[in-house]
Amino acid sequence: MRAKVKTIKHGIKSGTSVPIKQHAGNVGRWAEKVLSNNGYILDNGKCVDIPGLNTEVKTRKIESNSAHTIATMSIDSVKTTDYFDSIVYKKFQQQYRIYYSDDQSVVIEDRVVDFSDPYIQSKISEGYAIIQKDIKNGCGNRYIASNGWLVAELTKSGGSYQFRVPNSAMKKFESMATNKFNEFFSYD
Repeated sequence: MRAKVKTIKHGIKSGTSVPIKQHAGNVGRWAEKVLSNNGYILDNGKCVDIPGLNTEVKTRKIESNSAHTIATMSIDSVKTTDYFDSIVYKKFQQQYRIYYSDDQSVVIEDRVVDFSDPYIQSKISEGYAIIQKDIKNGCGNRYIASNGWLVAELTKSGGSYQFRVPNSAMKKFESMATNKFNEFFSYD
């Protein structure tokens, strides 16, 4: 069993000024630099961003309605990798989420969200399997929908897919992940 992180002690707290406007992931890179300067050892490779805490770092502009990117995988990797061995699985367990306003240039909220709940994982696993089957069957569409909980978007290079959770689905996942009901009852 993995340790669960509840908070990031030296994180990026609400009220922190965001010195840049969002463009092509630059706010995420800024957040990673701040966390690194605060003493966290980050890995920008094919594992979670803060391996020592088994936690992925995600920034989110509150004015956005776009899907949330979880991870990118090459087409060949999608074809051959089971969900539970995939980077999508690893990056969608525990996330340090930093919500900011691009209009106000400030962090609104930061929190750790635990997405390891079996019900949440079943929905992402099911969506991954649908996308994987479509790709194995030769689908090369720019967008591949699955079960409403996960989509895949072809990257500009065309050699990989970004796995994304629609905004409405992410709101439901976040609500489920923070709902204390799960501690007392199961979904079965």
